[in-house]
Amino acid sequence: MSCVTHEKRDAVYQCDKCGAPICRQCYDDFALNEGEDDETHLCSECYKEAVRSEIAEVRSLKGMVIREFVFIIIGLIVGLILGLDICFGFGIIMDEPTGMFIAIIYLPFIVGSLLTICKKVYYKHQEARYNGDSSPWITTLFNIIIYLLIAPITTIGRFIQRIIDMVRLNRIMQADSAFLVRVDEYIAQSLQPTMVEAAAAGGVGADLGQEISLDDILGDSGVQIADNGEVLRQVRTR
Repeated sequence: MSCVTHEKRDAVYQCDKCGAPICRQCYDDFALNEGEDDETHLCSECYKEAVRSEIAEVRSLKGMVIREFVFIIIGLIVGLILGLDICFGFGIIMDEPTGMFIAIIYLPFIVGSLLTICKKVYYKHQEARYNGDSSPWITTLFNIIIYLLIAPITTIGRFIQRIIDMVRLNRIMQADSAFLVRVDEYIAQSLQPTMVEAAAAGGVGADLGQEISLDDILGDSGVQIADNGEVLRQVRTR
């Protein structure tokens, strides 16, 4: 049985995903580490598909982060308008000025971090119930008060964290996209006859191919694909 990628090479294994036959070189090169002792060996197409799936997930997470940016900015604007109205009495909520300048400071951050506060309160409430808290609603009320008090820190911290997340997602997407190009280059080069194969076919020394590996291609281009699963999980669950 021949390798699905290298037709002139004997297959020694089957792709763990689609079952296609793969040669020793594909077995060594197209392996994904999914754990300390868990390694998946794929054919070239399934390997590239795994990278494309990661790119699709990165795009989805970038959309989620952008939506959160929009929510924070809208919240800051709405909160500022409400704070100004409470302080100066524009007639939206208050008809008379109250002089509460703290509303101008706090309301934008409270409304801007409302989504984050709701998520944190929900998770804390579920954690309290799971741990057998006899009065989870009292704990939840306490958490709400704390999160409202630290709303400015929460909003600013969240905004900075999401900027960092966006930078990391862009880097992963760029690296994965470049990686796909390098893999295609590698496959094209690996289809050339090796020195042994060319010699057996009567090739001349100057025309002989050389045995290459995926690391050779990635090393020349400086591109490395890393396990980004933990990074994506962190962005998804923040």
